[in-house]
Amino acid sequence: MKRKLEENKNNNNKIYLHYSINEENYVSDLEPLIKDVEDFNIELIKDEETYSSHSELTNYFPGFIKEVLDEHLLEKW
Repeated sequence: MKRKLEENKNNNNKIYLHYSINEENYVSDLEPLIKDVEDFNIELIKDEETYSSHSELTNYFPGFIKEVLDEHLLEKW
């Protein structure tokens, strides 16, 4: 992933990331990813939550993705 981020760091990309700081993979997977994205100065839009079970994602992600899509659809009109 780090290599792909570096290859695309100048492409004017944004990364939208929804996650929970209490999920078991946060420290091992997401913290390093967030650090790499920030180190490459790629715009990062974070939706940070605090649920502990991945199944709770269904309670939070739909609102986040709807907000992101609404924002981008409004930009197009």
